[in-house]
Amino acid sequence: FFIDGDFDGDGIGDATVWRASAGTFLVRRSSRPADALLVIPFGQVGDDPTHAGDYDGDGITDAAVYRAGATSGAPSSTLIRLSSTGLVRTLTTGENGAFPSGGIDYNGDGAADMAIQSNAGGGVARFRLFSGFNGAQFGDFNFGTPTDVVVTGSHFGSVLGDVTLVRGVGGAVEWTTRDTATGIGQPTVILGVAATDFPLAGDYDGDGLDDYATGRPSATPGQSKFTVRRSSSPAVPVEVFFGQN
Repeated sequence: FFIDGDFDGDGIGDATVWRASAGTFLVRRSSRPADALLVIPFGQVGDDPTHAGDYDGDGITDAAVYRAGATSGAPSSTLIRLSSTGLVRTLTTGENGAFPSGGIDYNGDGAADMAIQSNAGGGVARFRLFSGFNGAQFGDFNFGTPTDVVVTGSHFGSVLGDVTLVRGVGGAVEWTTRDTATGIGQPTVILGVAATDFPLAGDYDGDGLDDYATGRPSATPGQSKFTVRRSSSPAVPVEVFFGQN
């Protein structure tokens, strides 16, 4: 698994991988790239390690894994190795059959939280928000459908993490963000081709908000590309040709 996070506190993301067979995070520190890899033993086969974030508010990314309950409907857990103490914090977050989306601050307390997407019935998805500090639930709302894919990021108007959903409709990719600060769903944006594109998020224009983006591989040399819809200038997406099929 490929992960990005600031595991050494220098303000720059570090290239990181998690290896299931060993239950180990391997970090290439941006401030010391020539040093031996930082090795963080954590997690086990079957865990989802893609929810790393700053769960203790010290400015350093903490290794985190989501562990689904053993049977359908059984409680699931988020386990966090805190960089500030080295201790493990275990939170009950949802249940087997739900989908996690964590590592970002949804309530403005300076620490990463967890969002859990589940099926509310009738083609509607339910989201519950859990504090990364103590696991307390602080949000519960319906948004989108159970088959929508969640793209983590802060996409609309505030520093709070938002719930952004993508779905394929008529061959295109539709993006919809729920502004966490107001609870209001924003107008749908069409960006990407469902059959070929991978949804991405990141602050590509430096305005403090994450932008909608896609990656599209191509068998034609030089045609693999990223397309970015900048939040500061959404009318004209930017294409960056980079990578290969």
